[in-house]
Amino acid sequence: MVVYDTANPYNSLVHDVWDLTSTDSTSLPLDTIIRDFNSKYYDVGMMAWRYSGTWKFNDANDANRPRGTIDLVDLQSSYGLPTNVISIERVEIQNSAGTWNTLKKIDQSVIGMPIKEWEKDSQAGIPMYYDLDGNSIVLYPKPTSADVTLTGGLQLYLGKLVAPFTTSTTTTEPGFNTSYHRILSFYSAMMWFMKQGDNNSAKNMQAMMVDLENKLKDYYSKRQRRKSIRGKHIDYE
Repeated sequence: MVVYDTANPYNSLVHDVWDLTSTDSTSLPLDTIIRDFNSKYYDVGMMAWRYSGTWKFNDANDANRPRGTIDLVDLQSSYGLPTNVISIERVEIQNSAGTWNTLKKIDQSVIGMPIKEWEKDSQAGIPMYYDLDGNSIVLYPKPTSADVTLTGGLQLYLGKLVAPFTTSTTTTEPGFNTSYHRILSFYSAMMWFMKQGDNNSAKNMQAMMVDLENKLKDYYSKRQRRKSIRGKHIDYE
C-alpha cells in the first residue's frame, strides 16, 4: 500500500486509518496521521535491524546511537542491509590490530571516473570509503583477511529516518515488506482511539498491530542471504 492516494483509496494507508476509525480528514486530520506514521515507521526500521538474521544489533547501552555489526568476508565488498529506512550516520572497519577506523562516504566527483573502474584499479586491503547502493553497503577497497578483523569487523551507526513522510507524500510505499504496511495504520488508529478514551477499540488495534509486528520480526529473522557469487556480493531474498 502507498501512504496516501486519493485516486485509489483502497490502496492508501491514510484511508485505511479513516476506515478503521470511522473518521475523515476533518475529524482525524491528515497531518496527525502522518505524524503517527513517522513515529511508527522509525520503530519498524529499527525492528528490521534488531531482528536481522545476519546483523548483530546493539542499542541497549546507547539508545541515541544504535549500531549494527556484521562479519567481513575476505575480498567481499558488498553487504546487504536489513532496510534502507534508517540513515547510516557512521561506518567503521576494525583493522587486524583491533583498531576501529572510520570510513568516508565516497564522492564520485573527487574520483574523476566511474566507481566500478576506480574499484578495479584499487588494491584490496583496508577499506577507506563506502557507498550505499539500494539495500547494500559497498566498501572500497575490498577488505582482506590480512588487513582487517573479519569477525564483527564492520560496524554501522544508525541515525534517523532517511525520508520521513509528509502530507504531500502520495504514491510512496513504506520501505519494508508490503505484507506488514498496515502496522502503520493500526498504530495510528490505536492512537486515535486512545485519545477518544475508547480503550476497547484501542486494545483491538494494538492486538492487530502486535500480531503483524511479530510476523515482521519472524520475517526479518528468517531471511537468508543469497549465496555470493565468487565472494563478490551478498544480498537478501
